[in-house]
Amino acid sequence: MIAKITHGRSAARALAYDHGPGRADEHHHPRRVAGNVAGRDWQLRAHRMQRFVAAHQRDKSDRGVYRVALANPDTDRVLSDREWRSIAEKFVARFGADKGMWEATRHDRHHIHLTISKDRFDGSRMSTSQDYRRAAAICRELERDHGLTNAAERNGRGTGRVRGDAEAASRGLPQPDRDWLRSTIGRVLREGGGVEELRTAGVSVKLNQASTGRISGISYARTPDRHQSRDSGSPAEPLWFKGSTLGKAYSWNQVSDQLRGTAPQHGAPPAPPAVGTSSAAAQRVGGGERTEEPPLLERSLELKSLSVEQRRVRALEMARERAAERARTQERHRRQDRSRER
Repeated sequence: MIAKITHGRSAARALAYDHGPGRADEHHHPRRVAGNVAGRDWQLRAHRMQRFVAAHQRDKSDRGVYRVALANPDTDRVLSDREWRSIAEKFVARFGADKGMWEATRHDRHHIHLTISKDRFDGSRMSTSQDYRRAAAICRELERDHGLTNAAERNGRGTGRVRGDAEAASRGLPQPDRDWLRSTIGRVLREGGGVEELRTAGVSVKLNQASTGRISGISYARTPDRHQSRDSGSPAEPLWFKGSTLGKAYSWNQVSDQLRGTAPQHGAPPAPPAVGTSSAAAQRVGGGERTEEPPLLERSLELKSLSVEQRRVRALEMARERAAERARTQERHRRQDRSRER
């Protein structure tokens, strides 16, 4: 486990980031796992924490918000929300950060974010002296408490991934997602497969798109098992890896031609829509029959051949679809949380 420490002025902005979609829609089912700020709604808690921070601010340059990201390697087992709560509470108590306002937010399988007010309820201020050394020592204790990989050994000897894989195997855990993705994607591509073959093999695919509509990259994830959430205590969410982080052979520049050429077609290939019209309205094939609008991924693969203006129109359509899908996913997660609380 590693601790990444930063300082800021706004607790509201920190919590808005934690509970938002992330910079590239990488946040999945953001939720509080621990903390002492009252309120069921994160916006209310953010407002209360920000008022507390502002009331104790010494001057405009005073950074009264302490941020800690606690992260495990992807070779470690997935911790439940209850385990992350225990880790967060132990960390803030041992660090001396539990005497003011604080909250722990989770939006990923392998890390949490702590947002802490440096000022305490009694008017004193939390000490940040030797904070990196103190945080590292606490992380070693938490690793021992929860049976996690020792990050100091992992980074110091340069064999962490091999050691982590061995430890995972010794605990009966499945092959780490990163290695499984390399193996599975490589096999599918060598066999001449494309998007459908990747999905059949259990690989989820999404494209990283610039505001102009240009595809700037590709990300892969191991499709979660529908029963995975029963053990973790939270909804199963995919862990996304950018293609370039898996290796050059998996980057968008290397796989784009093959995936574009093998993307599943819905009827005949659709013609580019006229500017100002929707792609659904513009899709007609021989005989004038309207075809079903292709899924988001397949339409994304066509963007490279469109003009700049057409890309912009198509990109706006897909952005709206992503927002709608994200809203549906969040609502589904809220219903699951309510059903578990009952």
